[in-house]
Amino acid sequence: MADTKTESLVLEPGTVIKPIITHEEVKLLVERLYGISVLELEELNGYDDKNYKIIEDPNVKNPLITNHSTEGYVLKIMNSMDSQNLSVVEAQNEIMNFITARSITCPRPIRNIFGHLYSIERLGDRSHAVRLLEYVPGTLLKDVQASDALLYQLGEFVANLDNKLQNFNHSGLVTREHIWMLSKVPELDKFKYVIKDAEKLDLVEEVIEEYKYAVVPNYDELEKGVIHGDINEMNILVEKNPAGKTEYRIAGVLDFGDIQYSYLVFELAISMTYMMLVTGEVRSGGVVLAGYSINRRLPAQDLRLLKTLISARLVQSLVLGAYSIEQDPNNKYVTSTERANGWDLLKKLRKTKYSADEQDPTDWQTIANDTPGLSSAVELDLLELAISMTYMMLVTGEVRSGGVVLAGYSINRRLPAQDLRLLKLAISMTYMMLVTGEVRSGGVVLAGYSINRRLPAQDFRLLKTLISARLVQSLVLGAYSIEQDPNNKYVTSTERANGWDLLKKLRKTKYSADEQDPTDWQTIANEYLTRS
Repeated sequence: MADTKTESLVLEPGTVIKPIITHEEVKLLVERLYGISVLELEELNGYDDKNYKIIEDPNVKNPLITNHSTEGYVLKIMNSMDSQNLSVVEAQNEIMNFITARSITCPRPIRNIFGHLYSIERLGDRSHAVRLLEYVPGTLLKDVQASDALLYQLGEFVANLDNKLQNFNHSGLVTREHIWMLSKVPELDKFKYVIKDAEKLDLVEEVIEEYKYAVVPNYDELEKGVIHGDINEMNILVEKNPAGKTEYRIAGVLDFGDIQYSYLVFELAISMTYMMLVTGEVRSGGVVLAGYSINRRLPAQDLRLLKTLISARLVQSLVLGAYSIEQDPNNKYVTSTERANGWDLLKKLRKTKYSADEQDPTDWQTIANDTPGLSSAVELDLLELAISMTYMMLVTGEVRSGGVVLAGYSINRRLPAQDLRLLKLAISMTYMMLVTGEVRSGGVVLAGYSINRRLPAQDFRLLKTLISARLVQSLVLGAYSIEQDPNNKYVTSTERANGWDLLKKLRKTKYSADEQDPTDWQTIANEYLTRS
């Protein structure tokens, strides 16, 4: 194996680094290095690298492949520039094994007939690192409808991935530099000549300059760690959701070619950028942020840079895409951002004036706060947390006990502020309905609450379930506790407060023409506020 090099190299205009190889040469390379006779060969997308899906002939000679991949393999031929930094190649191999060991689905590298996870091969007048990975089957996120639920789950997934990567270290990533790293946006000055349209060029220059004065001076204040570096719709796998709550769920991650030791907010910004490109909506970034914030909280000073960072990623993708198509006119993949209306999205991002009835779609923090939990796991967690908090308050007789339960819960998982407010409201409404024996009393509590804070309409759909669940929990555990301790009448306080009658009223679904649904708390609240 060649000596590992660590020098940093960054692409310069006019440099050709993509491998040049024919399909027939690929087949011979695979057979020589891996002992695999190629039955089917398909070239996959790639910017600077060459990627091929391989289906093997049953006649395989490589004794190191003990578990043959029935779905096939991916041969990756790295560009000549990155191939000079072999420590990065090794880091990429190690990170895939690291992630797999932590229950995140991703490809795994396969040893060649010499026992190595990669080799350096001479193709034409340049040297390239060559690897074989297991092919991970699945549907790409780009091929399904990107619902808010899926975007929310993506945010959760990315934060979870970054949390796990904080325990991954490799010296090869510390000094790595690559033109696609977000920190290299100032280097785009060398490539911007490919943008011929004057209006577009003005946008490009505006964003590059903003990055230089708004982001670069703050590098020392930003949280750092190992990041994937290229979370986009073509690097995320989804699968059918067997639970049926949403049609698809996030299943895995591909392509660790851009891993780097960098700023964690860059990972979030890149993820938000590509999801906004998928939907064409700037507000979609807030949904990704909502999911991300469940598993990881970034400091406020990091989040305030999001608009500049997302604009910068768009400019980076548009400029380098235009440069790459100039170098390789047949590679339509490199213009995917432009074809996804990247320029239109950039213009929306740079808009600064809104009418009185317009919401700023780049106010992602507000959008995130107003986004209810959209994964089935979050809604279940919210319900369980409400039950646990309420019961412990009943047991101790102290409302503050709910905060202690929440504190313990928050060590492993954070709920959005919007969901926490909903918890408090549901618990308060439950107590007051028990006190009065009237379901409609919940609407009066809601009226008072609404004077100082308005919950989104979609959040109200959970109130009836949360309140019913609290009652059921209290009644069942009260009955159990009195069985264990017959003298403790306190544990049946909910039953003695006619909890069963209240529960029946809550679950009633049919009303006569002259009856009002007492669980229509929003209407009751509005009427009360009008009278008041």
